[in-house]
Amino acid sequence: MTLQISNEIFADYLRCEYKAYLKLTGRTGQKTEYQKLQDRLLRQYRILACEYLFSNRYNNETSLANVPLSKLRKKTCKIAINVTATLNQFSVVIDALTLTTSSKPPQYVPMTLVHKENVSKDDKLHLAFYGSIVAQKLDRPPPFGRILHGDKYRSIKVHLHELITEATQIMHRIVVLKESDNPPPLKLQVGITIGSSKTETGYLSFSIMTMFHGTTTMLSGQSNCWQRIQIRT
Repeated sequence: MTLQISNEIFADYLRCEYKAYLKLTGRTGQKTEYQKLQDRLLRQYRILACEYLFSNRYNNETSLANVPLSKLRKKTCKIAINVTATLNQFSVVIDALTLTTSSKPPQYVPMTLVHKENVSKDDKLHLAFYGSIVAQKLDRPPPFGRILHGDKYRSIKVHLHELITEATQIMHRIVVLKESDNPPPLKLQVGITIGSSKTETGYLSFSIMTMFHGTTTMLSGQSNCWQRIQIRT
């Protein structure tokens, strides 16, 4: 069975073309503990974010969950979550689609759920990836989308016209990469991520992650105790 291009592979391509190639060719190894942690945090956040949407923003509104995109053509529900869609070599699950009446006739616009406090360009491209799928399946590009993010579930509106064009080009490059026999060049990644939060004991909890040449080094702990973890990726 041919491997379909998923949300995860699109996100991997944005971060590292070589990593996406390995997944497309079935040559990936085990996930690191840090990657497993990030996956778990995102799954938990999506559950809580959906509960927030249903209880605060779409209370008593008609809704659907775990439905194919084709079922939404009649526009009978205000919000749908975990919407599945297949398009050529792509098979994706869209976080959410909401019905907007600001355009005539009303249409569905995509929403993505991001557990981070800060929204990146990659997050906007992932939203536009959903928008591109919706545009091609429902024959009408959504003019905008929304990103729900952070502990307070802030919502930002993202205009999608130019981003959908960019995301569609990336989709084409992923297809070309999938069909290629030659891997892309492996690029060094150097970066640092710093985060902090207050614990129940009153200490500040810090986490610092650096990436260099395939090695992820993570410092974590409280202001009175630090530990260093090094992970090969």
